Amino acid sequence: MTQDSIGNFSAPAATPSQGKPSNVIGLVGFIMALVSLVTCGLLAPISLIVSVIGLFKNPKGFAIAGAIISFLVIVVVTVSAWAIIAGLQQAGSSFQQGVVVGVAQEEIVTFYNANNRMPDQAELQAAVDATMTLFPAFLGGGGPVQFPYDYTYTVLTPNDYEYELTFPGSDGQLGTSDDLKETGRVP
Repeated sequence: MTQDSIGNFSAPAATPSQGKPSNVIGLVGFIMALVSLVTCGLLAPISLIVSVIGLFKNPKGFAIAGAIISFLVIVVVTVSAWAIIAGLQQAGSSFQQGVVVGVAQEEIVTFYNANNRMPDQAELQAAVDATMTLFPAFLGGGGPVQFPYDYTYTVLTPNDYEYELTFPGSDGQLGTSDDLKETGRVP
């Protein structure tokens, strides 16, 4: 405040402020990028676009940070989604194989009880196909199906009614060290 010659007080004259230049778009892109960290990347594509637009204005600091964070979030979310999908597909395949193995074992016993002998490979396949038509499609049923992989069916000891079903392991090849073998005996 200033005082004039007669003792009146007055406010100083306003002068235009000379503040720092701002980049509102870059700041908004940065804030959106931070929010995308806690929303599993939901805002990351939008924050990347906004941050890139902010790169055309000065200062560029927040725009650069927003673009980098957004890009990294998009990469992490994409890789994570791919890994989850691949894992679910593998689990689904293993589940389907387990269902088919269970059906095959049950059909061997059923065939033996009906015919008083062990089935051969073709008879087992026909019995499994017939049973699998009763299963919902998500289990691999809903129509005649082949085993999801090559397999072998061997009667180990005809007099003791032991059998073995062999499925390929994780490499998808039959006859390697990781094959899955299910043995059973007709009661």
